[in-house]
Amino acid sequence: MKAIYTICMVLIGMGIGSACTCVEIKSPFNQKVKKAYAKNDLIFTGKVVSKEQINTESTAVFGKQVRFTFEIIKVIKGAKKVTQVEVITNEDSASCGYAFVVGKSYLVYSKSTDYYAEVTGSKYDYSTGLCTRNSRLSSVRKRELRILNRLDRQ
Repeated sequence: MKAIYTICMVLIGMGIGSACTCVEIKSPFNQKVKKAYAKNDLIFTGKVVSKEQINTESTAVFGKQVRFTFEIIKVIKGAKKVTQVEVITNEDSASCGYAFVVGKSYLVYSKSTDYYAEVTGSKYDYSTGLCTRNSRLSSVRKRELRILNRLDRQ
């Protein structure tokens, strides 16, 4: 039994059999929102209009990536004059991807990256994942939107 436990721990330590785990530090709600606001480059509400699988060199290691195109409802932080934005995430939650659904609206927290530039042809792309505060717009607490809007005016 001890040998099986040791083998499992070694495999997990090597990254085999591991999955995405989001660790959330216990803190007041407004602090969580403020921290997420500070950590992300583009925060917006938008409706998913398309989904496209992309292939990158990291596919073998991190799983498949997906590019979602959003029709902007409101930009809270970041490029204010955009009407559409593309956001890349991993395809499944086991590799920390966020499962957006075409036709649904979301509050999205994303970071600017040049990691996918060779694949997308863009100088910068936005990426997001399971461990950000992304949420279906219909499930977002009004308090979160008020805090974000207040932060945006500062």
